[in-house]
Amino acid sequence: KYLNIGESNEDVFNYYISKIRKNFKIAITHSPISNLYRNRLIKFPSLLSNFSFIYFLPWPYEALINVSNKFLDDVEINEELKKNICEHMAYVHTSTNDMNKTYFEQKNRYNYVIPKTFLEYIYFYKNLLSVKTVEIEKSVERLNKGLLALTSTKENVQVLKKEIEIKIKNIEEKKIEVNEILSKVKEATEVTNKEQEVVNEEKKRNEIFTKEAIEIQIRADKELSEALPIMNKAKEAVNCITKSAIQELKSLQNPPKECLDVTHAVLIALKEIKNYSWKFAQKIMNNPTQFLSKLQNFDAENMEDETVNLLAPFIQKKFFNYEMMKTKSSACAYLALWLINIVKYNEVYKKVKPLMDKLQEATNNKNNAQEKLDQLENKVKELTQSVENLRRKMNEVNEEKNNIIRIYNESKDKLNRAENLVNMLSDEYSRWSDEIAIIISNKKYIYGDCLLLSSFITYLGVFSSSFRIKLWKNLWLEHIKKSNILISNISSPIDIMVQDIQIATWKNEKLPEDIISIENALIVSTCYRWPLLIDPQLQGLKWLKVKGGNNITCLQFNCKNFIQKVKNVILKGGYLIIENINEEIDNVIDSLLNREFIKKGNDTFIKIDNEEIQFNYPNATSRISKIKSFFENTLNSNTASNNTLNSSKSENMGNSENAENNEDSADNLSIQMDSNDKQYNHNVNKS
Repeated sequence: KYLNIGESNEDVFNYYISKIRKNFKIAITHSPISNLYRNRLIKFPSLLSNFSFIYFLPWPYEALINVSNKFLDDVEINEELKKNICEHMAYVHTSTNDMNKTYFEQKNRYNYVIPKTFLEYIYFYKNLLSVKTVEIEKSVERLNKGLLALTSTKENVQVLKKEIEIKIKNIEEKKIEVNEILSKVKEATEVTNKEQEVVNEEKKRNEIFTKEAIEIQIRADKELSEALPIMNKAKEAVNCITKSAIQELKSLQNPPKECLDVTHAVLIALKEIKNYSWKFAQKIMNNPTQFLSKLQNFDAENMEDETVNLLAPFIQKKFFNYEMMKTKSSACAYLALWLINIVKYNEVYKKVKPLMDKLQEATNNKNNAQEKLDQLENKVKELTQSVENLRRKMNEVNEEKNNIIRIYNESKDKLNRAENLVNMLSDEYSRWSDEIAIIISNKKYIYGDCLLLSSFITYLGVFSSSFRIKLWKNLWLEHIKKSNILISNISSPIDIMVQDIQIATWKNEKLPEDIISIENALIVSTCYRWPLLIDPQLQGLKWLKVKGGNNITCLQFNCKNFIQKVKNVILKGGYLIIENINEEIDNVIDSLLNREFIKKGNDTFIKIDNEEIQFNYPNATSRISKIKSFFENTLNSNTASNNTLNSSKSENMGNSENAENNEDSADNLSIQMDSNDKQYNHNVNKS
């Protein structure tokens, strides 16, 4: 109701359509430099009748200065120099535009530079300046490290000299200590040897005594072997006497005379000389146990001769034996047998006694000699242990001395090497110091060098040799000098970026040796876009294939399964060359040419044929055309595809020029860049 329209669905829809017609705007952008624009105007005439045209003219000189000044705000540079650099950048862009007209007039070839080219020029300059600054800092740091290493080595040499002096002193001290210990070892060894001689003599004496004691022992054992059975019989006789038998004997009031004689003899043997009566004998036998103990412990060996003589008459009587007495009394019979045997044993023992005494003497001599020998051996053992301890200590000290000598020799060798190194590098110290001063002094040229090189790489790829020289040498270099921008004294922009070893590498990769080919290789190796090579003689293709090796894939748009093969190259991270491209490039790979990368975490993806594929580095794309007069408007259309992922790293394949290096043949080959260089971008990202 508020809008004054009906409430039906048709009325609402019609209102919606009317609002769209009133407010809907369509903007179409198109490059005017190809037949495609003309053909579309013919095919769709409504573009002419219903559209308002806005033509974006080239930026004026002042706008170029303002833009470059804005983009260089974050570069640490004084205002005067920045002003001169911005003016030169604008001059490079406008002078290239002017040269394009001359180039078309003389060579009938198109080349376009657009504002986007100028922005890439600024971006390239900033990154090149950053890379060169880092290179200078690293060079100075590397040389400073070398100087510090040399200084440290010199200091270490002095420390080593002091350490060697200390080690020499320690070696002499250890030598003295070893000699002192060796002298003690010799003295202790002499004492030990003398004591050992005494021990050996004592061993001989001990052996003699032992031998003598053994001989006497054998003789004594032989003679005692006769007496022992007799003594055993006496002991057996006593053992046969029972307490009851003693009681029975003691109870006799009037024992037979034979029994009285036996008890009388027993009392004599027991030296009961006071009284030999029966009553006294009964008294002795009152304690049978004690009585039997006396008999069992009787010392038959030491019986006195008087006792033996007193016992002899009794023993000689006819009845005084076991057989006769057992009829009288069993106790008396065994007592008689005991008396007979102890007397016999005493007689035999007295014969052996001198031999036993001699045996005892020999045994004592042997024991004394053994005791003395043991003492001497213990002394020798202690002396030997002392000598061993001294030897061990001497070996330890000697080993310490040898270790010190070894360390001394190692230190001496190390010192010699260090001194030789210092002597050899003494000139290097001065050279490195001078080189640091030169690098720091030349740092002031970095702004001019990077300015000329970035101008060369950004704008001159399409030109032939003579036009390149006119621009960079006759125009840009002179303008840099007039603008008070310091620049190195160079013969070519190649001198700023390329080392001799890199040129040698390119030549080994079959790059022609002429200067224009080296310049082209420099441009291809440092540009930001995928390189487009106009290569009718296929010299650039030959170089690219050698450079890429086995990791390179060559395709054509009309080959079978082209898209799938492109995807495979992207997945495996190889190098891609697209050969024989025409004036218009199939938009199926626009996302790849435009580097429309998609970041997901740490991974990079690119959409090809509506499929997201992980982009694995290195991925380099080169496009090669055999068309000699390849329309530059088509190239510039691709050139407008900007690189939106600054962190990408991809290696650019290069271009080669005719080896004859004449201007006509050089004109047949041009380069248009459309990508970032892998190695260069890698350095930029690191910086």
